[in-house]
Amino acid sequence: MYRINERTAANYHQILLQQPAGQKALDYLKSRKVNEKIAQRFMIGYAPQIGSGLLDLLRREKLSVKDAMRLGLIGQRNGQQFHEKFFARLMFPIINAGGKVVGFGGRVCSTKGCRSI
Repeated sequence: MYRINERTAANYHQILLQQPAGQKALDYLKSRKVNEKIAQRFMIGYAPQIGSGLLDLLRREKLSVKDAMRLGLIGQRNGQQFHEKFFARLMFPIINAGGKVVGFGGRVCSTKGCRSI
């Protein structure tokens, strides 16, 4: 379970800092005085409106989709069709005292900016 959270956080983080889909969210962070160095330190990420490719990542790395469902990262429709649960959100990993990612906080982002959820 920790591995799934770790890889999910890394996926969101990479999107924020290295993909065009994360640019507006990164601009928002900068407007709030959160620079890239801080975003890197806290592994802040972005789940884009079009999806982050999390299902493909889980399957490619042979990680359990069912465990990702238990973690609340993935949902299921019609008994078979899986989908990501987070879209258009800044993602903040929640890290325990042992340094493990144990969950996520989010802030919804739209064309008008970002807000708490």
